[in-house]
Amino acid sequence: MKILLIDIPLSDVNNNFAVLHKEILFPSLGLYYLRQYSIAQDSELNIKVLNLALYSFDDGIHAVLNEKPDVIGISCFTDRRALVFNFIKKIKELQPKIISVIGGGHATALSAQILKNYSFIDFIARGEGEITFFELLQTLKNKTENFSKINGLSFRQNNNIIINPERIPVLDLDIFPYPQYNELPGKTIKFTHYDGRYLFNGKNISELKTMSIITSRGCPFKCTYCSTTAFWGRKPRYRSAENVIGEIEYLYKIHNVEFINIIDDAFTINRKRAIEICDAIIKKHIKICWICETNVKTIDDELIKKMGEAGCFAINYGVESGSPAILANIKKNISQEEIINAINLAKKYNILADIFLMVGNQGENDKTINETISILKRAKPSSGGWGILTVFPDTELYKHCKETGYISDEFWLSDYCSPFYLQENSYLQLQIYLNKIKCFFLWKNKNRKLWIRYKLLELRDRFWQKIGIRLSFKKGIEIIRKHKFLNKLRHVIVSDQTQL
Repeated sequence: MKILLIDIPLSDVNNNFAVLHKEILFPSLGLYYLRQYSIAQDSELNIKVLNLALYSFDDGIHAVLNEKPDVIGISCFTDRRALVFNFIKKIKELQPKIISVIGGGHATALSAQILKNYSFIDFIARGEGEITFFELLQTLKNKTENFSKINGLSFRQNNNIIINPERIPVLDLDIFPYPQYNELPGKTIKFTHYDGRYLFNGKNISELKTMSIITSRGCPFKCTYCSTTAFWGRKPRYRSAENVIGEIEYLYKIHNVEFINIIDDAFTINRKRAIEICDAIIKKHIKICWICETNVKTIDDELIKKMGEAGCFAINYGVESGSPAILANIKKNISQEEIINAINLAKKYNILADIFLMVGNQGENDKTINETISILKRAKPSSGGWGILTVFPDTELYKHCKETGYISDEFWLSDYCSPFYLQENSYLQLQIYLNKIKCFFLWKNKNRKLWIRYKLLELRDRFWQKIGIRLSFKKGIEIIRKHKFLNKLRHVIVSDQTQL
């Protein structure tokens, strides 16, 4: 029996998600964890991970069929669900005997809906998938068809949809072998965000051999917009420091990796373990640089100093807002003082302090946005990422949206990406708020040309908002050309965007 685990094609996808992230398409770590655990339990299993991220849809289909798999497995994320479904549907049309298995956050949240509406999906491994997937493979291999005994599995039986009991999350993550690679997919990973802000051994980050790792699962925080806890659980579970260092050494010595992206939701929750990992990197003379995400509550002077000594050059703080009211509404459980302190500590040890921000949270208005801008002016983070609050399944926000009639489960049967939360503010208003945040960073980083561009866009949007009209960008340029003074500024408005 041949099993193929697939990263689906994205090269001919043009939605916003793919466009923004094509340069940092890390391979799905979950697929490699499935492979490593299964072959560790049964070395006779023939499992291959196929990374098709740079393939076109048709070329990806041909690549899969050429492998002649008996089973295919694909991770199903919410904003890629239509891509996953279309890909599997085409494969099953051409080779109906192939068994299809999906997992991931979206599949976990809506397994019954998926099985009811997509007949080409055979099995869904919900939540933490390693043991569930292996038990499924053993059942298929032995042809016992006793699927009802596999916790965490959803499937069809006699035209009925069967949702087996949930699988209890594993506490000791060291039982799952970390991923091994024949070669790293270097062409799909190019981290340009830090270019011009940090050099490692005289090179930009985008020039370094790069890989991501995950060292924990689960998050204790209760953010209303986040689906992480629905998938991994609220109780944090960890790999030991020794296990993590084993993977870092493997990547460094075998694959010459110089830059590692730690993708834990909050790497520093377990302070003792974080320091142990840093100490081991220093002691073993592992010459790498790395970044992580974390919560501002979990940072202190000793810890962040140690992280810097171990090669951490940037921390991404999930802040979301600088308004106390918004932070309370989204159950972020952090304060303005903690935000400022965490950013200042990073800067103290020459670590780039980037922050994630969202506009459009419940209760958002001019006052709350101004409070966010005020925090940015006080703390002066290096850079960050920002966007509009988006609704995902299995979140407290989603529950609220269903109760108020803003969305229903049927939405996910469409091909649309996850919707913005627009119950309280229009999309135009939220774009105005985003432009205020962009303008702060542009001015701070002395990008005056783009600052003028976004200021003009903000003024344009405020004007059309007041009169209840929003013209297209092209129509706006036509109007500007008719006015001599505004025409002098036209080259600013139509200038190409560059990275902030």
